[in-house]
Amino acid sequence: MDLDLIEASLKTAPTAGDAAGIWWAGALKSPQHDNGADDPANIMARALADRMTEESPASAGALELFAGEVARVVNELVDAGREYISLGVDYSPDMILVECAERAHLEVPMMGWPWKTNMWVTPTSVKVSHGYRAEAKLIWGSES
Repeated sequence: MDLDLIEASLKTAPTAGDAAGIWWAGALKSPQHDNGADDPANIMARALADRMTEESPASAGALELFAGEVARVVNELVDAGREYISLGVDYSPDMILVECAERAHLEVPMMGWPWKTNMWVTPTSVKVSHGYRAEAKLIWGSES
């Protein structure tokens, strides 16, 4: 999955689930390890996490399957009437993300998930807070 295409793909995603899947696949392609602390131990932890991720990158095919699994699950929840879905990673991912990765046969290393990342999905919007104390940003849909 080409990271340069992610932003364009998000704009044309037909559903909130599709946008969520595209975004999470991009986040796994290049995970952000931002825990908000700038002391030497945490700087070293972020550098180590980045290094571990570089050594075992996920394949484009597995990321596309993962994006499809996230889209399927989120779309099913929306179709079932859920008005609000939350997906996230503190230092480890929510079970929905883990299960989607397993079904896609995507082996995400321990440090392969972006730290302190949250996504809020409604039928008409997808917002993401990516990194410690990051502001939530609308990545798909409208604020209404």
